[in-house]
Amino acid sequence: MKGKVAGSAIFIAVCVALVLSVMFIRNDDAANPRTGIVAYINMEPVDKEEFLLLAMQTRGYREEKGGKLSESLKEQVMESLIQVKTAEQEAIRQGISEKGAYASLSAELEQENKRRDEAVRSKQVIYGPRQFTLQSYYDYKHARTLNQLKMVWKKKQPNVEDKALRAYYEENRNQLAKKHDIIRIYKLTELSMNKNGGSGERERNEANGRIEALLEQMQGGGIPFMKLYESRKYKPGLTGVEVIKEDNYRDMAKYRSGFYELAARLQPGESGMVEENGIKAILYCDARTEGGYLSFDEVREEVMLRYEDKSFGDYLEGLASGAKIRLTELYGTLQAE
Repeated sequence: MKGKVAGSAIFIAVCVALVLSVMFIRNDDAANPRTGIVAYINMEPVDKEEFLLLAMQTRGYREEKGGKLSESLKEQVMESLIQVKTAEQEAIRQGISEKGAYASLSAELEQENKRRDEAVRSKQVIYGPRQFTLQSYYDYKHARTLNQLKMVWKKKQPNVEDKALRAYYEENRNQLAKKHDIIRIYKLTELSMNKNGGSGERERNEANGRIEALLEQMQGGGIPFMKLYESRKYKPGLTGVEVIKEDNYRDMAKYRSGFYELAARLQPGESGMVEENGIKAILYCDARTEGGYLSFDEVREEVMLRYEDKSFGDYLEGLASGAKIRLTELYGTLQAE
């Protein structure tokens, strides 16, 4: 489920529980006074409507619409529900929120949307959409629960020693501290001017046609790029050299996204075509070297945040993996609606 904090570790832990089936006991709905219950998570009932709400977000739901839900899709939904419900149950234990049934969600949604609409009409500031859908409100409530739970959890955690942070930095250095590769790009284009120095759509189209023809010759093995480059580098505006590195790649990615996306893909000796401001150019990667790593002190704050997120994820994983699950007969007959 998109936006949820549980990570792949939770996914694996829950999958193991599902495969082993140790904690899953089928229950006869006929003996149950409640109807429309597909499962119990730590004795809390899961309504069919809530199950299907999450099912609709899965990739394969539309393909199964009108038919019986596959076991793999149902297990995927149960994994999400276990994450949601165990976090909600912990929030109740911690005094963060009160127990609320899914059946009351629609009424809460209507009340919240009314409040937001009135706030907008009164020119008050609201955060998020003017109106929630049932799905977006469900996700919003869960995200809010996780944020509140994390705040309470964080206050109870001991201070993290530098030794633990440094170890985490070393284990995850590629994700936390790897600098951008240093990429040297040669650029070749054509003048889009007529004899009188003017430039219009016709001149640009002609120039772009010539540069496309040059790229075809290059890629066909006819003309080496550097030979073309050397023959034109003394003519103003036809050639250029740019270096992408750690201190400029963010601005380049933001303001010259087409150029950056192509240049970042190219390996030494490779070339490609890019268009900027209506003018096409050939880009050629001359050299690419690793940029190295930022030091621990340079990224200490980021390391601390990531370490905190991982620890909170481990905490949520423990809640999910320890859940007691009971499936009802209705679970086995669920259909995509």
